[in-house]
Amino acid sequence: MHFSIPLATRSCAATALACLFGCASTRSVTSPDAKNHGGELRLAEARGVRPEPASTQLLVRYLRAGGVYFEWQGRALMTLPFATNYPLFGDLERVVGGHTGPRPDLVMHDAIYEQKLAPDERAIEHVLQGGLKLAQIDVLLAGHSHYDHLGDVRPIAERYAKNARIYVNSTGANMLSGSPGLSERVESFQGECGFLPRDYAAKGQLIRFRAIRSEHAPNLEVLGRTLAWPLGEVTKPWTTPFEQHRLLELRAGTTHAFLIDFLDPKDPKRVAFRVHYQDAASSPPAGYPPAEWLTDRAVDLEVLTLPGRETLPPSETRYPVGILRQTGARHALVIHYEDFFRNVLKADGQSNGVRLIPTLAGRAERDFLHAVASTIRDPASGPCRDPERVEGLCADSFTLPLPGEWLLFDTAMPARPRSPESTRGAP
Repeated sequence: MHFSIPLATRSCAATALACLFGCASTRSVTSPDAKNHGGELRLAEARGVRPEPASTQLLVRYLRAGGVYFEWQGRALMTLPFATNYPLFGDLERVVGGHTGPRPDLVMHDAIYEQKLAPDERAIEHVLQGGLKLAQIDVLLAGHSHYDHLGDVRPIAERYAKNARIYVNSTGANMLSGSPGLSERVESFQGECGFLPRDYAAKGQLIRFRAIRSEHAPNLEVLGRTLAWPLGEVTKPWTTPFEQHRLLELRAGTTHAFLIDFLDPKDPKRVAFRVHYQDAASSPPAGYPPAEWLTDRAVDLEVLTLPGRETLPPSETRYPVGILRQTGARHALVIHYEDFFRNVLKADGQSNGVRLIPTLAGRAERDFLHAVASTIRDPASGPCRDPERVEGLCADSFTLPLPGEWLLFDTAMPARPRSPESTRGAP
């Protein structure tokens, strides 16, 4: 059973969430398939500094949540990160009929359902510091419009990625339509059949992407029921600025995955490196690139969001197995695992540490990483350079990077057509 969280039932949902998130979230990630850190990684922010890529290397940095920075030949594309980690509950006051005390019924003030968008400028600056070529970002990209993907777009676009076009689904475009100075830079990819930006070839751009209709798995399962942050569409353009709206008003819209190509500067018709970015967990075959799109080159790097597999019914192709079989990926980058109800910074401006999303604690993260390792069977030609030096967890088949971590991927590899027969299944 799957349902959204309407206002009428928010107290029940709040109770379930409080029970789940009230427990301390874990500070580590474990995978017997990893070949570094003894298979158990203590979560923290990355410490490494920006490396300078060779002419044949793609530079990647994991930011936070769904945010990944891709730099190629001096230009960049960035999937939108999120740093404003709203608390699940604000002030809770036990007030009934003017009397205070240990009453079972709570009046919630500033619970997550009631909060307005209020970007944390300090946290955003912290996440984007340290070597990103922000002026060279041509594309800001979000596959759906929940607040943890789109919520920080205004300060990111206005203060940092000032030259970037913002590509979102039609719901995101409608929600941003009332924001002066921002709406003019927004473009919906929904319904587009070809590669974007539309003029990438005419301008000699070497980064292009293509949207693939997908879906969003439920956020969590409680007592046999799956709960999802409000889904659905915003069908009419907002006439008031984005940040005058509550978190609950943001809808996911139609979720999309992306095929992102990095083109050879010597022959711009040739794909030098191919990424498939899965914006959220989905049921097969949502988000899969059609096989005919991969006849010239299979996917080199699969970017996978970690939450969601645990809420989907078991099957031979349960996320992420089916996607990895379809794309024939050489390596997977596993992201969006850190607890986004926990502030990025302490009051003194220091890092508040990193913890795993509570729904992933236990077996969920180990099962996910094992599914990846069991599906990518031919990683010997994979692009992960010196995996033992990766700060996060790394195997031949996957990397789970720490927030802020830099990675280099070698593009000097032969093109390889999709070959699903070479990637056999996982449990």
